[in-house]
Amino acid sequence: MLQISRLRQKAIFPVALAFTFLLAIPANSEPIKVRTHFNVNTIQGQSGGKINSRVCGFISSKPSQVIEVIERIDYMRVAVSTKGGQPTLLIKGPNGNLCSMKPNPEIAGVWVPGRYSIYVGQRSANSQYNFTLSISQKR
Repeated sequence: MLQISRLRQKAIFPVALAFTFLLAIPANSEPIKVRTHFNVNTIQGQSGGKINSRVCGFISSKPSQVIEVIERIDYMRVAVSTKGGQPTLLIKGPNGNLCSMKPNPEIAGVWVPGRYSIYVGQRSANSQYNFTLSISQKR
């Protein structure tokens, strides 16, 4: 009986330790909380990924950025710029998915409160480029 409990202790400790480290790993990006009259936010990252979104190019498994809209915003614009490639912009929000695949992708309009996951993708697989994502209320 003593050997079994020691064996359990030896098996449980590494699992608990690994779980602790998993919880300590920071998220891909901290959510940006936005409300009316916020400052412009600019985020740098790398576009593309291995997942075929089926509607908006190839994206990463984790969002490029997450924003949390605290109160209704009558106008907000999310835009992507890259030096190369064919970037896409996919936003998964409380009212469904929005996609822009034009040369300088952007999505603008009224934003209702909720959490939005922003993915900067590429039209083709296995291509990645540095991008700048801007979130602003400028028209």
